[in-house]
Amino acid sequence: MKALQGLFGYILSFIGAFSLCLCIITIFGLFSGRNADEIKFGIWFIGTITLFYVFIGSLFWEMAFWLIPFKTWWAGGIFYLLFGAVYGGVTITIVTFTLGETAFWGWVIGINMIALASFVFYVIRKKVHF
Repeated sequence: MKALQGLFGYILSFIGAFSLCLCIITIFGLFSGRNADEIKFGIWFIGTITLFYVFIGSLFWEMAFWLIPFKTWWAGGIFYLLFGAVYGGVTITIVTFTLGETAFWGWVIGINMIALASFVFYVIRKKVHF
């Protein structure tokens, strides 16, 4: 029963982190898109890439959650923000080398988005107890 509770907590945290990323992608897509097809393609294309990298990141975040116990919320929050920023930098670097040129704002938004997703993952994982 404990394993199912842990799995449900992980899934809930992953959904929360990915939902934050999808909201950020949608907001920037609405502001930067010119027509509906561009906006829809951008959201689904970047959303699919983000889904993959947030899933891989969430496995790292889950491993860190069980390996590194934090005595205070702020220590865990700072660690997860920094861990997410480093992972976001690696992710954006991989995407840049794979897809080609990425603008400066793509780097800034991508790194911050993954860092916030990591933080949201930690908060949900730490807060939700069954």
